[in-house]
Amino acid sequence: FQGGRWCGSSPIVDLQFGPPATLDFVAPQQTTGRFQTVSGEEAEPISWDGPQLVPECTKCDEDTCPNFNVFIQGHSTSRSDCSWKLVGGRTQSDHIASAAAINMASLWAITKDGGICVINITAANLAWSEQWHASEPYPRHNFRGMVSASSLPIAGNTSAFEPTFGESDGLWTGMYMVGLAAKAQINLDDNVVDLLQHHLQYMKLLYDVTGVPGLPARSAQLSSPSPVSNTAKLSLESPPRLGNRCKWINSTTVPGWMWLDDTSSDTVAGHMAGLWSTAFSLKQSHPHVAQAAADLVISLTDHILRHNFTLVDETEQRTTWGFWGPADLVSEDNYDERGPNSVQILSYLMAAFAWTGDAKYQAAYQQLSKAGYEDAIINNKITTPDDDNYSDDELTFLPMMVACEAYSKNWDWISREKWQVAIQRTWEIASVYKPSLWSSISAICQSKFGKPQALEYRFLWSAEQDSGLNWRNNCFEDLSSWPLDWIDWDYNTTMRHDVALDPYRDRGNKLQLTTLLPRNERTAGRWNSNPWSSAGGGNGGSEFDSGAWMAGYWMCRKAMVVTA
Repeated sequence: FQGGRWCGSSPIVDLQFGPPATLDFVAPQQTTGRFQTVSGEEAEPISWDGPQLVPECTKCDEDTCPNFNVFIQGHSTSRSDCSWKLVGGRTQSDHIASAAAINMASLWAITKDGGICVINITAANLAWSEQWHASEPYPRHNFRGMVSASSLPIAGNTSAFEPTFGESDGLWTGMYMVGLAAKAQINLDDNVVDLLQHHLQYMKLLYDVTGVPGLPARSAQLSSPSPVSNTAKLSLESPPRLGNRCKWINSTTVPGWMWLDDTSSDTVAGHMAGLWSTAFSLKQSHPHVAQAAADLVISLTDHILRHNFTLVDETEQRTTWGFWGPADLVSEDNYDERGPNSVQILSYLMAAFAWTGDAKYQAAYQQLSKAGYEDAIINNKITTPDDDNYSDDELTFLPMMVACEAYSKNWDWISREKWQVAIQRTWEIASVYKPSLWSSISAICQSKFGKPQALEYRFLWSAEQDSGLNWRNNCFEDLSSWPLDWIDWDYNTTMRHDVALDPYRDRGNKLQLTTLLPRNERTAGRWNSNPWSSAGGGNGGSEFDSGAWMAGYWMCRKAMVVTA
């Protein structure tokens, strides 16, 4: 089955696999029916007299019931079995009058208004997917260098879109820069450098508009709305879920712009990852661009040090989530930030020291190490079932990437062994959902720091699971299963008989699965979304940017765990 909207106005309440190539269903009011399909040799696509892939409704005189959707039996490229698949994305079941499977990769359908359509499954490699993501959705999500989601006033219609501005624009832009920077290390050309400079200009704007040295805004936009293109306009609506603390402020340093305050550790992690990876990848080939990115890394790190390991905004108060100091992290209220925030601040200090050689960053690192920070990173992923936050994976692995690229083996003031264990343990826990980006970062980090030698630290993975082949297969499976459709359609997997529900609900008290579904059977979206989510999505009124996939693909290429 594939995720997306599929049940029209009435959901199926039960379904059972019947005889070969059939699927029986029960709908509301106990309406029953059967889906059937046959091999291509038996179907008659022209005359449409072969067994139809439409319900045979026992309580409806019409050829097809408008409340039911179309199933396809096909072969999934990411799984070895031949299974029923529910077409993902928006479907128009009310308009299909008849349909037939022609072969394992084609479905012909006749619509109620007399039209004919063909749905084909075609083969594509990862390089083709990268080209598509770089050219097709990217222009809808690049707003003067900011990478963010788009709003679709007409559900599912990407020809008319509006940019959205929210609390994580710096994070999404930084994520996209991570992918571009990795690409620059593999296939450096002027276009990649131009794109990095383009997004770097926006990142610098986020520092300039606040008027507070070293403080980046969450987002920034023009004070007076003006068209970005013929089909896009700026929105002045405040982002949802931010409460009264986060607000738009007119900039006093960059006239005509306004900025979103209460910058969080998420924003900082995105900035550090995107800026540092840009500086690291272009240091030799384009030193002036690299220095511009490094200047922002140093400015942000200095801000945190000046304010006793906190982020201070225009009110001279600490932001809600901008804290990395011992006094904050030992608090019982912040126990779940202790590990990720320790990884973050240690990595930022390593990056600043690697670029400048300034001893103050080494001294700060040693101060935090004595306070137990290198011990905290070993247990940085909280695994209690009701508090598994996948933003914490993002807030851990992105800084680990920074630490890995900054680290030098002659730094005797860093415990290499503790970093080895932290990287191995964190990846072992996260690897169960086959995250290509986190796996690639872990591979690169282990090549730099090495693997822990003590056997007690290798407690989850067998030798077979830890093999390079399995690592590569999991990354390829993850990347190849992301859908090309980034529209936020609703989905619900709780009616499926081939998945198991977790006895524990997620941290938002929602049902979740213990069965890992491919990304094209659930919402892909972002790296901080719950991969075990059983239901969610939206109404097709928004579209994610493709930065999550681009970062995963190019980091996997950089780590040499996948090829094009």
